[in-house]
Amino acid sequence: MDIIGSDIIKTIMGYCDISVKVILLSLDKYYHSLNTDRYWKRIAYEEYGDAFWTRAKERPSMASRPLQSWKKELLRIDNFQQKLSYFGSPLWKVEDFYIFWKI
Repeated sequence: MDIIGSDIIKTIMGYCDISVKVILLSLDKYYHSLNTDRYWKRIAYEEYGDAFWTRAKERPSMASRPLQSWKKELLRIDNFQQKLSYFGSPLWKVEDFYIFWKI
């Protein structure tokens, strides 16, 4: 596979959901090298913002069950959103997570 410039890949990734980003990053050795926890942390903050992750860190670990990597955290949220969609519910916004966390 020819190497496409990383700026083009970043542009394409901007239109993809988390599960598609995981697949795209696994296609080639070069792109797989971009698949770091630092990359996923940047995506996490771009997708949900600083306030979301600050509040998420403040939750008790017994309730939040934190995972070992940013990628796994994002995949868990993406999986949850896909299940909502499957059952015909609207996808959650950041505010919906905040309300749920207060329960």
